[in-house]
Amino acid sequence: DFNNLLTGILGQASLVKIHAEHNRPITKNLDSLTKAAERAAELTQKLLAYAGKGRYELSVINLNSILADNHVFLQTLIPPHVDIHLNLAPHPMYVKVDPGQIQQVIMNLILNAANACSPKGGIVTIETDSFTFTADDAPQTIAQTPLEAGIYQKLVVIDNGVGMSPETLTKIFEPFFTTRPHGRGLGLSATLGIIKAHHGGLQVKSRLNIGTTFTIFLPTAQAPDSRALPAAKAIRQQRGKALVIDDEVGVRDVAADGLKILGFQVITAANGKEGLQKYQSCADDLQIILVDMKMPVMNGAGFLAQLRQVDANTKVIFSSGYSETEIDSYLRADGNLWFLQKPYTIKNLQKLVEQ
Repeated sequence: DFNNLLTGILGQASLVKIHAEHNRPITKNLDSLTKAAERAAELTQKLLAYAGKGRYELSVINLNSILADNHVFLQTLIPPHVDIHLNLAPHPMYVKVDPGQIQQVIMNLILNAANACSPKGGIVTIETDSFTFTADDAPQTIAQTPLEAGIYQKLVVIDNGVGMSPETLTKIFEPFFTTRPHGRGLGLSATLGIIKAHHGGLQVKSRLNIGTTFTIFLPTAQAPDSRALPAAKAIRQQRGKALVIDDEVGVRDVAADGLKILGFQVITAANGKEGLQKYQSCADDLQIILVDMKMPVMNGAGFLAQLRQVDANTKVIFSSGYSETEIDSYLRADGNLWFLQKPYTIKNLQKLVEQ
């Protein structure tokens, strides 16, 4: 719901900015409005991350490379009296993750560790290694479901700070819980959600006046193929009719206006069932369908299933406030399907269509 509202705000601001391009006072105010809405969108992403529903674009990376390449940068994020020590495994640590989200996890844990250290000085140690276990000896993690047996890459962040009491330890992953006067308390809760969404696990151990250890387990991925990857699928720029299906009027209007700017004749529908009826009247000249995933009467998945029974070629864009991983199975099975994350701006929509 928040993402639908923000899509309307960002989209309308983008449209007004296009029409008021040469009016500097207005565009300046619109820039401020857009930045405020984008900050709100970032907050919803953190809340979605806590729920394990954040936006993820997965690729295979070497976890050791991320840590080694960002060592100097990470050191600049923390107070000068705290040092970061790396103790990395000698072999590559391949994991299939969203690099930006995993970097956020690393920063959250390092900042948390550094803030726990004494002003007189402290050390944050980051260790990596591979870890194999069976169903019988799987580690206990903070998750509703146990980890599956297999080979995992282990990331450990250790500090020699003040530590936490057992009471505090039970609360640190609650949204907005913080022990700092000016903290916002979303870092660790978002961290847990991100790790869960990557099918990983997280452990934490702490002792007062000794320090805290966070351990993350991520499933091992195969090394990336060094051969050239095939060109990404793209929607060719065409004109004709576009069908927008969304139950939120504000989102529907923004998407329709954005596609009209690109030269499309736009038809709208409020749910998948109505969308199928509208499709039948314009199928011959229909170029693109933008459909929301969650709607009453008939959702996006139901619409796509019905559509593909009669039309396998029309290009469809799924739009959702949840992550691309939520519809990954649909994307893999359908070569004419794309994804647009909510909230989106007119520029985001146009960029995807014009590719």
